[in-house]
Amino acid sequence: MGFVFTFTGTLFKLSHWHFGFITPNIFLSVSIVFSLLSIFVVLLDIAKNPIKNKLLWIIPLLFVGNLVAIIYLINREVHLRKALR
Repeated sequence: MGFVFTFTGTLFKLSHWHFGFITPNIFLSVSIVFSLLSIFVVLLDIAKNPIKNKLLWIIPLLFVGNLVAIIYLINREVHLRKALR
């Protein structure tokens, strides 16, 4: 959802579109909230599960954000299986 609001807000901002109270800044603010929420959820998942090298996931998550969150979620099951061995 964060990506959708970021894309829409950027499109609105570049095109200078305003529809009453719906402005590009509202879309971009909502996208920041969704992005921070997803980073927080993935951070809690990393802290809760027995993943090896947690610090190597947490530090890039704080700097790169959603890209690392997507990579982590794609590879999550593999890392959990390795940790449970």
